[in-house]
Order: sequence, then structure tokens, then C-alpha cells
Amino acid sequence: LAAGYNLSIAGHVLFLIELSGDAALSEDETSTVASAAFAGAMVGQLVMGWAGEVVGPVRGLSLCFVAIVLGAMIGAAAAWPPDVFIVLAASRFIVGFGAGGVYPLAAIASAETGDSHRFSGKRVMLTFSFQGVGQLLAPAWVLILDLLLPNSRSLAWRVALLSGAIPAAFAIGMVQRARAGAVHQ
Repeated sequence: LAAGYNLSIAGHVLFLIELSGDAALSEDETSTVASAAFAGAMVGQLVMGWAGEVVGPVRGLSLCFVAIVLGAMIGAAAAWPPDVFIVLAASRFIVGFGAGGVYPLAAIASAETGDSHRFSGKRVMLTFSFQGVGQLLAPAWVLILDLLLPNSRSLAWRVALLSGAIPAAFAIGMVQRARAGAVHQ
């Protein structure tokens, strides 16, 4: 959910930024901000896939979710004119790094945790199906925020970015509980 939402929110947020008048991003800047998360995801898959081998998939997954939370918070809180472009691109890269690391580590952690290996394939399938839910929630949430805050689009795009931290923060707790349960078994 966290990875899907955060990888798909950038384009919708850029539209709100344009409507709010907070920044007049050029086409190149818009493309860079939108692509930064995907560049970060590629780096995150490689780095965190390796890190998961070193520290374990559950700890690695927790680090990925921390990166998503930090990136979402930085984008929402620190992107003020005239540095909107730079801060958004950097924060989207950080979010992408975390989301990219989630891909390999979530599959491993889902397959390895739990009480039955018989259902590990179903856990992996459910893990990845929630990414689609996140991708659907992103435009729906931006539309709701735009309807609720039509005179405060600057706040709306910040809330949309910050909202990406919520499922990641929740996932940190879930991952730690799963880890604690696996240790006690």
C-alpha cells in the first residue's frame, strides 16, 4: 500500500502544485520530480536487496519504510518556494529508494514469516496486491483533498504527500510485530 501510493502520487501532486500557484515548474522540472521516485526505486531495489541479506529481510524492510516516512515528511514540510523543485525531487528520490527496497524484501519477508509455509504464496500475493490498492488511492485522495480544500490547494498537496507516511509508519509496527513473533517461535 505504502509503496504503491507513494510511487504514484507525484503526478497528482504536481497538478495541485500548478493549480495552487506555489511553483511554476518547467516541463523538465516536472519530469524530473515525477521520475525521481522511480530512479530511487531502482537504487533502493539494488541497495536494500543487498542490505536485506546483511541485516535480514525484516530489518531491511523496516529501514525501507523509515525511508518512505522520512521522504514523505520532507516533501510535505520542506518544499517551499523558491526551492520546491529541488526539495520535491530529493524527497521523491528518498521515497522511491524506500519503496524500491520494499519490492524484494516484502516478498522474502512474506514468504519467510508466518506459521505455515503452505500459505506463503498467498501471503506474497496479498503483499503485492496491496500495491494496486495504493495506486488507486493516490488519485482518489488527491481528488477528495481538492474538493475539501479548494481554496487551500497548497495545503492539499502537502497533505497528499504527508499521507504517504501513514501506511509506511503503520507497516513499521506490523513488521516489528511479525519479527517479534518469529523470534518467539
